[in-house]
Amino acid sequence: MSTETTERADAALQAVAERLTHGPPLTVLIRWTLLDPRGRGEVWELLLAGERCTVRRLEGDAPPDLRVETTPLVLEQLVTAQGAALAHAAGRLRLAGDAKLARTIVERLGGRSAAPAPAATQPEPGGLLVSTVRLVVGITRLGAEALLTTLTMFLASVGLWLGVPIMAVWCGAQVQSDTKSIGATIAAGGAAGVVGVVLLGMLLHRLDMHQRSIRGERGMVEDRRVLDFVMTVSAFVSLALFGAWFLLRSGAELAPVGIGH
Repeated sequence: MSTETTERADAALQAVAERLTHGPPLTVLIRWTLLDPRGRGEVWELLLAGERCTVRRLEGDAPPDLRVETTPLVLEQLVTAQGAALAHAAGRLRLAGDAKLARTIVERLGGRSAAPAPAATQPEPGGLLVSTVRLVVGITRLGAEALLTTLTMFLASVGLWLGVPIMAVWCGAQVQSDTKSIGATIAAGGAAGVVGVVLLGMLLHRLDMHQRSIRGERGMVEDRRVLDFVMTVSAFVSLALFGAWFLLRSGAELAPVGIGH
């Protein structure tokens, strides 16, 4: 974040911390992550001790009582908005930790009394297909950047399901042809698979953070993670592609040779 954005975030968090001191005294540590448009987080800590409040940048060693994740835009709305707009901004906070404390924090910030802690997503009528269509329509409305991010997530997910195993087998085959050692072949294939999973996992995590940031900046309340749907759909697509290759391209037979002759 730029220096100006950081200064504004500091002032906004000071105002938020001051509001949280209203009411019965609290002694809590809140770790607040502000996401920029690229999904990168800047960590702040709010320490409440009775009527005293301390705001500091960066992450300390002590475990927080509550974690809050949001964008600078929502943070500013918490300070400047009123009425229904303020309640809406408080409802867009992503909180993790003690549920009772989370309710208290949201209420003091002007939100509804309902628990803000993320709840398990209930299955939607129509199954995976209907849910996927709804998600794609929502992403399309967010613009080209969100659509491109989702497409990249889908390709990376297919690479995770198909690309990594193929790469592991290919690396193992290269080592086998050079060394004729089964142990070295297994080690090479396993190492290639682990590296591929780690790299693609990191990429998917960054893309997911960026996607969530876009949704927050556009004012879309996130009740489901795009990555969950992308991983599920890509798994079915990868399975279909593998089945098509196995049946049509590899020359494999559905029954052992000799049966039926």
